[in-house]
Amino acid sequence: MRAMSTLLTLILSLGLAVSASPAPAEAQSSTPGMSSLSGSSGSSAKSRGASKTKERSVFLLGQGSRRYLVELPPRYNPNKRYPVVVGFGGWRHTPERFQSYANLAHNTRGQAIMVYPQGRKNAWAGAPYAKTSLRQDFDYVRAVINDVASHHKIDRRRIYGLGLSNGGGFVVAAACHAPGLFDAVASVSGAYYSPTVTRCRRGATPTLIMHGEHDKTMHYHGGSRHKSRYWSAPGTFRTIGQRNGCFTPAPYRANYGTHVKFEQTRCRTATKLIRVTDGAHTWFRHPGASNEAWDFLRHH
Repeated sequence: MRAMSTLLTLILSLGLAVSASPAPAEAQSSTPGMSSLSGSSGSSAKSRGASKTKERSVFLLGQGSRRYLVELPPRYNPNKRYPVVVGFGGWRHTPERFQSYANLAHNTRGQAIMVYPQGRKNAWAGAPYAKTSLRQDFDYVRAVINDVASHHKIDRRRIYGLGLSNGGGFVVAAACHAPGLFDAVASVSGAYYSPTVTRCRRGATPTLIMHGEHDKTMHYHGGSRHKSRYWSAPGTFRTIGQRNGCFTPAPYRANYGTHVKFEQTRCRTATKLIRVTDGAHTWFRHPGASNEAWDFLRHH
């Protein structure tokens, strides 16, 4: 009897230990469970817990249904007109992943609506591995912005583009090929393949570039990847400055130790580069990419 009691105690303790242990990392989700919400006839929507994040989709001829996330400020006021930050992740990054590391809801201090589109196969046009054309992705982004506007009050004069790596190259491509799609853009560790910065249309867009001096994926001074050449961060900065009407023999420079800020002057609109001294290919923490980007975007 005593042996049976000991065995029962052991089984119970093992059961508790198993139930208390976390699931393997690959089995855990970074987003809470979703419950259905009613959507408009042109879109569908799902809610993601108490975070005020909804999943929606838009339908485009020739492209079918494409999803995106919209995240409302913590103290969202339906009567207020908000600026919109449209965020684009790196290659193979889902909207949920970009939302997680960018943490824009916190860094915008509740002043904007955040939108996270999803690229086809989690890639954005302009890169050699993209599954879509620039025109297709621009059309998709316009449809997303219009869909957000059909559900929320937004400030059409303050639509911003922000991205990492492939997504950073895409927002720079939008400023190049579709000026007016965004009122300002910020690119972090951008992938500036030639289609993103060449054969641009006329038009000036406030632009911030952040790039790590020790980036081994998209080298600061340019290189080749996926059998395609990509531009250097300084070269991209200069060509954007030309498009933005800058006439600066040498840009203004300020050294902050962890990073150096360059700003072209006598421009039609702001053109800035932040070189992160020891930065790799990442979403920077020092200086904070989200803080630097929002501080730039919100002034335009």
